[in-house]
Amino acid sequence: LVVPPQQPPLTIPQTVAAAPHQLATRPLEDGRQDKHPSDADATSSRAALEIDFLRKQVTRLQAENEALQDRLIREVAAKDQYLSELCACHEQLHRLRGSHQ
Repeated sequence: LVVPPQQPPLTIPQTVAAAPHQLATRPLEDGRQDKHPSDADATSSRAALEIDFLRKQVTRLQAENEALQDRLIREVAAKDQYLSELCACHEQLHRLRGSHQ
């Protein structure tokens, strides 16, 4: 009597019981992956979050740019005032030196 060697029982994965995000993607003919609809929803959700983040960042950068432009205007005005005062002092010093010679 010959007893053939026993092989382990064949198990078939139960993809039906898996959550939608755990389902494997299947390769398409061109090498891309066929995504499950929930993957598209997740991608869309991530894109919406990124768009929201970028909009907030643009708003913040625009406000920062406005503040920097205001600061530049104030600094240019201060520089002009300083130059005007410096020129007045220089003229006054030049007159004083000229009158003492």
